[in-house]
Amino acid sequence: MAIAVKKYDLGFTHIVQATNGTMKRLEVCSPDEMHMEDYKNKEDIFYTPNTFNSPIKREREYIWQLHRLYIDIDHKNGTYPVDQYEIAIAIQELVNENKIPEPSEYVSSGRGIHIYWDIHNCHVMLLDLWEKLEGHIYSTVKTIENNINNIKVDKLATDPTRILRLPGTINSKNNEPCYSMLKNNNVYNIFELKELYLKPKASKKRKKGNITVLPTKNLYTLNVYRTEDFKKILELRHGKVKGYRNALIMFYSYHYRLANDITVEELIKCTKEFNRIFKEPYPSRELVSVCRSVNRVVKHFQEDCNKGYKFTNKYIIELLELTEEEQRKLKTIISTDEKYRRNNERRNKTRRNDEGLTQRQKQKQEKIKVIQELKAKGYKYKEIAETLNLSVDTIKHYNRCK
Repeated sequence: MAIAVKKYDLGFTHIVQATNGTMKRLEVCSPDEMHMEDYKNKEDIFYTPNTFNSPIKREREYIWQLHRLYIDIDHKNGTYPVDQYEIAIAIQELVNENKIPEPSEYVSSGRGIHIYWDIHNCHVMLLDLWEKLEGHIYSTVKTIENNINNIKVDKLATDPTRILRLPGTINSKNNEPCYSMLKNNNVYNIFELKELYLKPKASKKRKKGNITVLPTKNLYTLNVYRTEDFKKILELRHGKVKGYRNALIMFYSYHYRLANDITVEELIKCTKEFNRIFKEPYPSRELVSVCRSVNRVVKHFQEDCNKGYKFTNKYIIELLELTEEEQRKLKTIISTDEKYRRNNERRNKTRRNDEGLTQRQKQKQEKIKVIQELKAKGYKYKEIAETLNLSVDTIKHYNRCK
């Protein structure tokens, strides 16, 4: 049983073969059990560098672990074949200029070259960070097209679900072998790559004023409230969350673990309790793997707060497709519009007294009361106006408002 869990933690690698324009699945296995020798010298064999939580589906929603960043470079149609070593030299120049990390492997694809950067402990919850790094590497490597005229850096190959040619196989387009040209032991931490290669957004300077801005919630409170919000979402949807189960299990276990210093076994137990609310519960084996991966990510965060992952409300709202009506019943997972609405409602409420009057309305009512008292004592409009230092027309107006 322990071995099965370990396999699934890494996810499933899909191995397929291109035949007459269609892709036929040959094998699904854990990446540490992939036997490349079994496919040696076979034509048009592809594999998924990243893995999936399904042995059948290899679509975006089934991505599980992100094992590699990659670039695919081929020659332009109608031009001569690429010089793979010329490309490798150009890549190394970008490395020397500290624009991209040192590749983990160069692979000849038969007609071009694949370049890989191996990463570890990168769960699907870090997918958008993976895509930012992939986008940075792609845009940086694409600049070598300016110096090597016959090459094309493939934008489509930046998809996390991409399949690429398996080394040791044959490219039938020109009957050339696909093989590893150079491989080293570089395995990167995705958070370290983020610090080195992704520029942080410039922070806007606040204008100094008389208002002191205090944080509305600390991290502990935020994490606790978010776990409560995930339960509320289930309540609002009456447990019918098929299509969102993976995301909800991931979000709930992550924020619950951040808020509580517990073991992975305790996290699994708590997450299973949450899972029982689902009309169609998330499969137990997948749930255990989510919790184990989440626990690893949280440990990174505890070691270094820069390595933690902070999901934005916008990201959660889009992934769970939360409606405005649902957001109104949540504590923290709300859009900017809902935040403004609540702030305006709160401000309007604080402006009014127990009778629902603003300060200005209260003062007006007090003046009307004084006018009525003076009128009862026989004062004329002109006398009341002089007493209260108001115009006669104002006194008449207030008298009509009684």
